[in-house]
Amino acid sequence: MRIVVICVIVAIASMVALFTLDYKEEKPAHEVATSETAAQLSMTAKDADEPVVQEHPPITEEQVEPVKQSSHDLAAGRAEPAQAVEETHGGAPAAPEHQIHWAYQGEGGPANWGKLMPDYAMCGSGLNQSPINLSGFVEADLPPLTFNYSGMAVEILNNGHTVQANYHPGSNLVVDGRIFHLKQFHFHAPSENLLNGKSYPLEAHFVHADDNGNLAVVAVLFDHGDENRALAMLWDQLPQAGKSEVLAAQVKATDLLPEDRDYYRFNGSLTTPPCSQGVIWLVMKQTLPVSDAQVAKLTTLLGGPNNRPVQPLNARMVLQ
Repeated sequence: MRIVVICVIVAIASMVALFTLDYKEEKPAHEVATSETAAQLSMTAKDADEPVVQEHPPITEEQVEPVKQSSHDLAAGRAEPAQAVEETHGGAPAAPEHQIHWAYQGEGGPANWGKLMPDYAMCGSGLNQSPINLSGFVEADLPPLTFNYSGMAVEILNNGHTVQANYHPGSNLVVDGRIFHLKQFHFHAPSENLLNGKSYPLEAHFVHADDNGNLAVVAVLFDHGDENRALAMLWDQLPQAGKSEVLAAQVKATDLLPEDRDYYRFNGSLTTPPCSQGVIWLVMKQTLPVSDAQVAKLTTLLGGPNNRPVQPLNARMVLQ
């Protein structure tokens, strides 16, 4: 019995001792709040008088602008994580704010085509470029051209660089046994190709493509003369820039070809960007008439001449 009483007394004594110790270490809630407030006030007062010492190097000028921009974008809800932006754009530099479009005058003129876009580089570096001054002809046994033209032009459009008539499918040209399908024909005033140094008031290009995408262009030169009736039907429906019209008149490509189908031949390129090379050029020897009024109407509509200057012949031959 004595042993039990002793154990109870010891247990009570231990509990009293623990309660007393906790009470000494724990502060009342209001004392804690008062202590934290005093510490904050102390820090604020100190910050107002003394600069905060940085333990890490300061941000450089190169780092400041990206940080500012990122903060601004985040505030506007536009920014993405840096990693996501890099993966999306591949780290490539941003596109210029003002992209100069190719043209026939000014900053976007022919002399600068090769610099406007990487895809246009051939305009400045290509060695087999068109148009050319056809001269120094080499006699050759050129096979006759076979024009299998049927149907008619179905649409005329003004793309701001030229007036183009899209042709009904089913017409083709046979060159060296290869079939090239007529896609469209369009006009340049004055002519792009020269003949023995002579420029003509108008030139038509009949653009053909084979099944592999290879191109052949038939060029027809127009000289000063009477009004051209076939052109008149087209000119009556000339649309404004950026517009197209379904052709009501029955304009046939054969009406814009000379009766004599003799031609000059050389290897060249597109005469507009991207100036792709490997184009077969077939320039008809016989010219067709066009009136000065018809030429003026086209030039006025396009806002000026739309011919690329002649390019160096280099090592090419002009066959006849």
